[in-house]
Amino acid sequence: MKATAMPKSSQLTNRDHDNMEAFLSHVLDDFKAGDLSKKDLTLGLVQVISAIDCGNVDEARTWFEQGRKLIRQGS
Repeated sequence: MKATAMPKSSQLTNRDHDNMEAFLSHVLDDFKAGDLSKKDLTLGLVQVISAIDCGNVDEARTWFEQGRKLIRQGS
């Protein structure tokens, strides 16, 4: 019998919430330090909010885990 992968949860986990908190803290610190423009910060946050709104939890998780880097690449 072939094993099948478990479907990924469509809801945010406690780990996701921890990662989201860390992401927001880091990007707000970067903005405060002048490392990110208001525009770049806003665009990044819009991406995260849109992913959650559309139910795209995988994209939201990517932003929580790599968003600081992704926003800086957009600068």
